[in-house]
Amino acid sequence: MDIFLVPNLDKAGTLACVEEVSSRLAAMGYCCWLQEGFRSQFGTLPVHFDSPEQILARCSLVVTIGGDGTILHTAKSAALQDKPVLGINTGRLGFLATLEMQQLSQLALLKTGEYQVEERMLLEVKRETPQGVDSRLALNDAVLSKGASRILDFDLYCQEHLVARYTADGVIIATPTGSTAYSLSAGGPIVSPQTEAMVMTPLCPHSLMARTMVFGGGETLTLRMNPCNKGEAHLEIDGETSIPVGQDDRISIGKAAAKVKLVNIGNRPFYEIVNQKIMKRDQIL
Repeated sequence: MDIFLVPNLDKAGTLACVEEVSSRLAAMGYCCWLQEGFRSQFGTLPVHFDSPEQILARCSLVVTIGGDGTILHTAKSAALQDKPVLGINTGRLGFLATLEMQQLSQLALLKTGEYQVEERMLLEVKRETPQGVDSRLALNDAVLSKGASRILDFDLYCQEHLVARYTADGVIIATPTGSTAYSLSAGGPIVSPQTEAMVMTPLCPHSLMARTMVFGGGETLTLRMNPCNKGEAHLEIDGETSIPVGQDDRISIGKAAAKVKLVNIGNRPFYEIVNQKIMKRDQIL
């Protein structure tokens, strides 16, 4: 089996982790690949090198070594090729990762089949402008905001029916996977990743009645600037890119056709991970 290793060398410990992971996987008979740009750092390891596109087309599994951001960035490309992703955490929280650096012996479970492949919903986020349509995928969330110390006036529609008009710092539209990220920090609920839904959480709304709402995965949400809104807003997809949104632009968000496949080694239940990585951390703090 060919395995694509995707490291984030900005994370402490990643270099040593790549060395150990590649050695363990090679000892199990797997063929590991890294993109060509890493040859100078890892040229002595039991790995092969090629372009990311060629490796992704060839491989049967993608292994990310870094934080949640590394998984978010990689998983969307992998989803378009229907390739599963296994995350190894060298970052801080690592909520999406299945293994920590001290748990690499559990890679042996890949050989014995003691793992599950969990499908996660993706959002398709479209920005419609007079110049055309820009479409992106989101695994965690799409965030519309005005910027620091600014107020945003916008309307929310579901299936073209007006839901509410908001004056707020912005709004988060999250997947169940993203419900444990920014949406949770903004007061949104934790939603099981087995649920197909979209979580709408307004950011600092100027209303006592504005609350998080949960919409069905088969519905389409639309965000439009209210005529009284002044200036430009910004749309962020999974915290990776900031896209300017004009007064006449229209943002539509719905379930994407593709799904992310995350490898869960040891078949750890979702709520065990929530307890370990969120609840226990809050108790310590």
